Amino acid sequence: MNKFSFIILLFLVLTSCEKEVAWTFEASDSRIVVDGIFTNVKRSHLIRITKSVSELNEAPKSVSGAFVTIYNGDSIHILTESPENSGIYKTDSNYIALLNKIYRLQILYEGERYTASARMIPVTPFKKLSYTYNSNNNLYYIDSVSRSFSSRESAMYEVIIDWSHLPDYADLPFIEKRAVLYYYTLKTIDISQVFASEKETVYFPKGARILER
Repeated sequence: MNKFSFIILLFLVLTSCEKEVAWTFEASDSRIVVDGIFTNVKRSHLIRITKSVSELNEAPKSVSGAFVTIYNGDSIHILTESPENSGIYKTDSNYIALLNKIYRLQILYEGERYTASARMIPVTPFKKLSYTYNSNNNLYYIDSVSRSFSSRESAMYEVIIDWSHLPDYADLPFIEKRAVLYYYTLKTIDISQVFASEKETVYFPKGARILER
């Protein structure tokens, strides 16, 4: 009898832990959200402009038709939306951000003006990434790039791995012989990093070319 009562009690304890939560969001006017990075690498830089959302898991809508410029104190550069109606605005392929200059971004959209500014500052040289051999498949994988937290500065690392030049992989689709990985170092501890889910491991063969920047 005591054993039966214990089972019933345990069942009640386990099933009573679930609670449905109804998320409520305050209604607000739609705003624009701007996401972009400018670096000292000569290439086409881009920013993405979307509208804010008011529902959980709602897909943001692209902001198309905006007039976007960036000014560095010497010249004004006009960004072009490409592809059309995508909300993605790009510089030309020769654009490069210079150290110690202040860059001012201006967006004109539906009669409103949005501005932001930032200084291009030098960063601390980063250590080389490390990779490990996996004897199960005779391939390699990246095991360390950067620390998740640093009190000095935040940073983003882009790692490009390319093995398309190797003869054994020449006939594979492009996406199966090249990978681009991103790693971040933040100045504040992010709970999503502390309890981050396991990332997909990208394997690559001996002889692959690795570019870290």
